[in-house]
Amino acid sequence: MVWIAFRGTCHSVVARVTPLQEVIEFEHLDSICTWISLRRCPVRIKPSTAIRQDYTGFADLCHSIDEPVVLTRNGEADLVVMSYEAYERAEARVKLQARLITADRQAGHGEALLESASVFDRLRSRVDGAEA
Repeated sequence: MVWIAFRGTCHSVVARVTPLQEVIEFEHLDSICTWISLRRCPVRIKPSTAIRQDYTGFADLCHSIDEPVVLTRNGEADLVVMSYEAYERAEARVKLQARLITADRQAGHGEALLESASVFDRLRSRVDGAEA
């Protein structure tokens, strides 16, 4: 799985390949497209009949590969299906990315930053409160 995060402006982009924990920095968006096309990231493509004919097998596939599966209809991409756990992780990544972008913008505009000790103290108090 590859996810791409913008760092700073749109001209500096970082791509992280999760299985290898590989980080690659790109200068332009065109470079990313070239890298992805050369890398040929595997995408699972199945006909829509795969669900109707063998739902259990299809669900097992989605859970085992833990990435989206593209379903086709009449030979054209129609839907993307993934396990609920993979969906939750993808949603969490999107939310985290949005927060990081917001924090990056705030830091870039000179807003006051928090001391790490106070942040960790607040986190510990939340965790301790949740355990009670």
